[in-house]
Amino acid sequence: MNQPSANDVLRLDGVHTHIAQYHILHGVDFAVPEGRTTMLLGRNGAGKTTTLRTIMGMSPPSSGTITFANERTEKKSTPDIATLGVGYVNIEDTVRGDLVGTTLAVLCGAKLVSWAIALGSGTSGGTLAPLFTIGGALGALVAAGAAHLAPDYAIDPRLGALVGMAAMFAGASRALLASVVFAFECTRQPIGLLPLL
Repeated sequence: MNQPSANDVLRLDGVHTHIAQYHILHGVDFAVPEGRTTMLLGRNGAGKTTTLRTIMGMSPPSSGTITFANERTEKKSTPDIATLGVGYVNIEDTVRGDLVGTTLAVLCGAKLVSWAIALGSGTSGGTLAPLFTIGGALGALVAAGAAHLAPDYAIDPRLGALVGMAAMFAGASRALLASVVFAFECTRQPIGLLPLL
């Protein structure tokens, strides 16, 4: 791996991750320079999701270092990492049904405003997490409203969140199948595959 650069927003050096007895990541090294797009590509089972979960603290590394915005994060908890701007915690909370009502509305509005400001100012940032956050919150809110108006239909706001995520991303990317795959990859909710399709 090249020497650390002050322009690296995210950097992994020699990261190994074990899940149970399985050694999933074997010395992962990469850097994400500020203002650049970096892709993590690989076949099924190559460790892409585990790499993201390790960065977010959901699957802590066995060894190696993770640096985000010049701060070491490999020993931090997921909520602490999320406060730095990394992760899908709010997305998972929405799909689990832990965020409801006013909290969802505030999350949706705040994320929309902060994302618009970030895009307008030219700072680095992605589209997947903001679209999933906004779409999930809107989907959950619409599903909760529909469930209230039509209780006999047993509409689940959690599935509404999942469908809202995929719909928002599909509309923005014009990639319907990719949005279904991304929604499943980020949430690991197999019950939602049929409504997503």
